[in-house]
Amino acid sequence: MRGVDLRSNRHRGNIYAGVIDMIRTWYGAGLIAGLAVFLWGGLAHLVLGLGGESTFKQVPNEAQAAIAAHVKEGGLYIFPFTKDMNAMAKAIETQPYGLMVFTLAGVPMNMGARMGVQAVGDILACLLAACLFTCALPSLTSFVSRVGFVMGLGVFSFLVSEVPYWNWYNFPADFTAFALVFKLTAWLVAGVVLASLLGSRTATA
Repeated sequence: MRGVDLRSNRHRGNIYAGVIDMIRTWYGAGLIAGLAVFLWGGLAHLVLGLGGESTFKQVPNEAQAAIAAHVKEGGLYIFPFTKDMNAMAKAIETQPYGLMVFTLAGVPMNMGARMGVQAVGDILACLLAACLFTCALPSLTSFVSRVGFVMGLGVFSFLVSEVPYWNWYNFPADFTAFALVFKLTAWLVAGVVLASLLGSRTATA
């Protein structure tokens, strides 16, 4: 029986070692970082209010009724709109200007499916970050530089997404600031995970 116990303990030890080795690959670390970012996103949005929801404004009921009565197709709308950009620029000078995502009544809000899509998106983003991190690792000589590299990816995504929305479509500055804070903190989480799991490995890991 003692021999069986020793073999069983050795087997469990091998499994444990294999799991640790998998975690310390770029794809294992990317998976864990993605899950950490997903969990942080839920905490930030639902508990800490870092998602920018506090900047949202209520559309009057009368306006909602008018939109429902006159807009018959879901999609992305901009107003005033014309394919002549010069005419559109002149119209904006004298008319209200806005961007609206419209969904027809009757489309269910499937939170489970949407949360699943968000989790997959976070994991894919962190897998890409882990791959880039591994390539850059030989040049990242400290824990701070490793975390900073990953946070830099978050700043990059902010500059190429939120800033254009603020610049061209007049997204509110406070909403944009919330987006920056959220991205910095989310990629800080990802950076700490990746730097902790992959920091001692080389680019060939």
